[in-house]
Amino acid sequence: MKHSAPELRKIDDEIFPYEKDTEAQLSFLLRYATLAPSHYNIQPWRFQIEDGGLNLYLDASRIAKIVDPDSREVTISCGAAITMLEVASRHFGFNSEVSYPDELREGFVARFQLTQKTEPTSLDNLLFNAIKRRQTNRRWFDNSPVPQKIVQRCLNHTRELNAEVVFIDDRDMRTRFATLIEIAVKLQFSQPWYRQELSTWLRPSYRVGTDGMPSFGLFSNRKVTPLAGTLLKYFYSGKQIAQLNKQKIIEGSPTLCILSTKEEHFTSWLDTGRALSAVLLNISIAGLSASYMNQAIQMPTLRRQVADIFATARYPQLVLRVGYANSVTWTPRREVQDCLV
Repeated sequence: MKHSAPELRKIDDEIFPYEKDTEAQLSFLLRYATLAPSHYNIQPWRFQIEDGGLNLYLDASRIAKIVDPDSREVTISCGAAITMLEVASRHFGFNSEVSYPDELREGFVARFQLTQKTEPTSLDNLLFNAIKRRQTNRRWFDNSPVPQKIVQRCLNHTRELNAEVVFIDDRDMRTRFATLIEIAVKLQFSQPWYRQELSTWLRPSYRVGTDGMPSFGLFSNRKVTPLAGTLLKYFYSGKQIAQLNKQKIIEGSPTLCILSTKEEHFTSWLDTGRALSAVLLNISIAGLSASYMNQAIQMPTLRRQVADIFATARYPQLVLRVGYANSVTWTPRREVQDCLV
């Protein structure tokens, strides 16, 4: 049965199964894990409740192979789901433990287990309440900077992960990055196979689905484009979209958040995803929105230049636009039972 995106966020938090076994509790927590952000809203996770814990798998059938040939971005998405589990667990009074395998086998990326009971802090509860409010927002943001208190909270939350988080509001850096994005978008959209793949993950606003993303903000910052998928598939629109993105970064993105790592390894990608969710939840508490600008990172020939512009760790993994804007339509989600092994 398909539900609307808002309905899937109406989780009755009051019925957490405290009196039932660990498997029932983990099953309940998965309702929050499936609200994690993911590349193209692909939702590439699969879960298996086994031996009192939760195994997280990468679903190989849900990979955009043209833009993500190494499964880097979908692995980051799996890491994002882990943080949602951790935050929800603390809210309901449990600490948790996360472990990674030594190497990837059959898509297995992480093991999640509940440990001793704990008393949630006020911040734990704020982060938990932000899970259902968080959304990707491709609107232009106003020129208000991200409060330093929120920046520091994000840095504190991600300190123990092997991922560097940097917030940038320097206009010159943003302008240089915007020029790089313009180049990347033109190159990507010049490739028919890239446009074909992207179009398969666009969803019209009138159709209820379980994955994919709306086209709003792709061609215009104000208007919905009903035939976006068709336009992408059959017509070159890279120049228009590249210019829109460039302007959006310079004029509509007061702050950029860059997540990077010192190493290029699946565990680094998982840590990036965990840091990503921590950042997104913390900024959501403050009423801030975020969206992605990863086109230059997706192109090996330009990725190194992203690190040079922002003086970050060697491997930039994600770039977020962060700011204040009106909310947008919720993206669809698969139900928990559809994500189980």
